[in-house]
Amino acid sequence: GRGGGPPLLLVGHSLGGAIAVWVAAERKELPVQGLAVIDVVEGSALDSLKHMNAFLDSRPSSFPSVDRAVAWATSGGGMRNGDSAGVSMPAQLKAAPGLS
Repeated sequence: GRGGGPPLLLVGHSLGGAIAVWVAAERKELPVQGLAVIDVVEGSALDSLKHMNAFLDSRPSSFPSVDRAVAWATSGGGMRNGDSAGVSMPAQLKAAPGLS
């Protein structure tokens, strides 16, 4: 089989789907057991990968609060829906060392 460790199921939507397909195809050492992609427009999703570094570089390195991270996401961080940002942004953050 492929790689060691627990089996992985890769799931991706839109650009995430294109990335999941790439990971499954290119990272043979990973124990990928399944792949689910939703609403992938492969060509346009892959074309947008070249802009991903610039987008990631524009993201602040820290936020003073979760609320500020959500506000950033909806004001220029690529999200339009505040409810969606309120669900997805906290999972992308980690507390700075020494903070509670």
